[in-house]
Amino acid sequence: MKRFIAALIIGAALLACSCQSSGGVLQKKTDSPDNSRVIGVKTSAAAVSKTEAAKTSAVTSSAITSTVAPIVSQQSGVTGDENDAPIKLKLHWNVKVDGDNARVDCELYLNCYALSTKSGKKGTVTVNGKTQSFVSSAIDQPQNVLTEVYLHSCSFNVPLSDIPANGLEISAQWNFNGTYGGVAIKSLDVKQTVFIGG
Repeated sequence: MKRFIAALIIGAALLACSCQSSGGVLQKKTDSPDNSRVIGVKTSAAAVSKTEAAKTSAVTSSAITSTVAPIVSQQSGVTGDENDAPIKLKLHWNVKVDGDNARVDCELYLNCYALSTKSGKKGTVTVNGKTQSFVSSAIDQPQNVLTEVYLHSCSFNVPLSDIPANGLEISAQWNFNGTYGGVAIKSLDVKQTVFIGG
């Protein structure tokens, strides 16, 4: 009888331990959904963060988008002839590039002291192989001081595709056909090369 009672006590004890152990497992399983929910919230926050980053990137890319403006540049200068006479031809030139064309404006002057000429003296201005001719008016410059006397002005339009790699050449000539300061002068010449986009 004593052995039977002892067996019952041991069986009861084992049953109690089994229930307690099962309760612990159930408690652990109950905690698991809470952990999953926390992790789920963190995952959701990361997803939102990535979405916001993508939106910011898209806005930034849109903000830096721009169009390319057409090429616009301008050069100007004054070029004189290199003869030894006391009278010189001066070329005032201006080249403006806008898009696919270059506009070339030229003005011719004489740098001289007292000078008197009749009208009818001929001259030319050549830009990139194309020439315009002119006939100058009479000149009456009585002052014996160095003076710039206007001769002629003209303009050219040149496609950029026609300009060679060695530059745009501008030249001018004025046929004086006379004597000045004791020097016989047939013509005065001046030349200038302009490099586009340099």
